[in-house]
Amino acid sequence: MTDQISKLLLDAFDQGMSADLIQKAIDITKYADPGTPYGYLKSVLSDWLSQGIYTMQDWQQHQQKKQAAKHRDIPDIPIYKI
Repeated sequence: MTDQISKLLLDAFDQGMSADLIQKAIDITKYADPGTPYGYLKSVLSDWLSQGIYTMQDWQQHQQKKQAAKHRDIPDIPIYKI
């Protein structure tokens, strides 16, 4: 782990993000295998902090909302041929 990544993680922790959520961000970054892990991790952490996601519970609720939005029923709207 580079000093730059260590500082990024400490900054997220200092802003109130839980250690287990920071570990989740690291795991997501490793799974995604980006070309620039620092930039990807920074983007994930910044996104979560901007959305008020500070704990695993917050993250899980956010994921549930995303899933619910994906599975919304499409209204029955008739499509007419012109």
